[in-house]
Amino acid sequence: MGIYKAQNGTWFVNKSWTNEQGIRKYKTKRGFKTKGAAKEYELLLLNQIASGIDIFNNPIFVDYFDQWVKTYKGTLQDPRGSIRPNTLREYLLDSKRIHQGFGQTKLKQINRLRYQNFINEFGSNHSKSTVTKLHNHIRACVNTAIEDGLITKNFTQGIVLNYNPDKKRKTTYLEDHQIKQLLHYLIQHRNPASSGSYMIITILYTGLRESEAAGLTWDCIDFDNLTLTINKSWDYKAKTYGPTKNLASNRIIGISQKLATLLQELQGNHPTKVFWSKSHQTLPQSHSLINTLRHVLKKLNIDAPGVHIHSLRHSQVALLLNANINLYDIAQRLGHSEINTTQKFMPMNLRNIRL
Repeated sequence: MGIYKAQNGTWFVNKSWTNEQGIRKYKTKRGFKTKGAAKEYELLLLNQIASGIDIFNNPIFVDYFDQWVKTYKGTLQDPRGSIRPNTLREYLLDSKRIHQGFGQTKLKQINRLRYQNFINEFGSNHSKSTVTKLHNHIRACVNTAIEDGLITKNFTQGIVLNYNPDKKRKTTYLEDHQIKQLLHYLIQHRNPASSGSYMIITILYTGLRESEAAGLTWDCIDFDNLTLTINKSWDYKAKTYGPTKNLASNRIIGISQKLATLLQELQGNHPTKVFWSKSHQTLPQSHSLINTLRHVLKKLNIDAPGVHIHSLRHSQVALLLNANINLYDIAQRLGHSEINTTQKFMPMNLRNIRL
């Protein structure tokens, strides 16, 4: 048993061995043009057998990734653990990217060179954060494939993450006086039947994430003790409630009497949802919020082309820092699990502040 020459002039490998369970296994591979190519394959086969690799199981890479996501991350209908629907959607999007990059390529046929080329091509049209997330997801999947005995080498190891710097979203942060102008205008021109401006006001006052604000229900607000309980978020795509971003995001924060009074004006719109828009019969959508925000900034002659709803959380940090609030307290208020995350929200001239 070993290397043989076929009648058509090609070479083939015929190998048999006994596995750890004492079961006889057979492997035949045909079509080698030279005896040297057949010997090279035989050596690879012997190394894989010695390493405990399952040489009979060689799934298509994207199929293995999909099964890995389903097993360890769950599905949109049945997520594993505390994984958020939006995070799970990122894995599902990565599956499409893997399919586009590798097609029907099998797991054992992918090496570092092929994977580096995939990253180079993908990164040419994507930002650093997008490339990094995709790579981290694939790397975790490949680590599992190694543990499963499907491959021996991690083809994601030592990869250079190339990306397009022009794809980074440019963010504009508002100055203190601009925040005050924005708040004053929104409050003066508010309309309880259209709750979008109220939601922006709340984000400015509290630093809530957009999904956290949309997820507020009336039982989250304690008007007597002036507190907000953040215990869920709104999933815009599924149109239902979901978990917060992480455990640290489940929190109780204080609010001002002024904000509490403004929120009470919305109580007639919906029995449970705080920011239900009576005029549109829905919760404010992201595009409508950003349109409202940019319309008001234009009215105020504030040049902030890169401003978006999430950047208003940065504004909350600036306001709290100017009020001499401790950075640890700010992190808790914003629902950050690490202080380093809060520091990234700080204005550049204050990022070296000592704790």
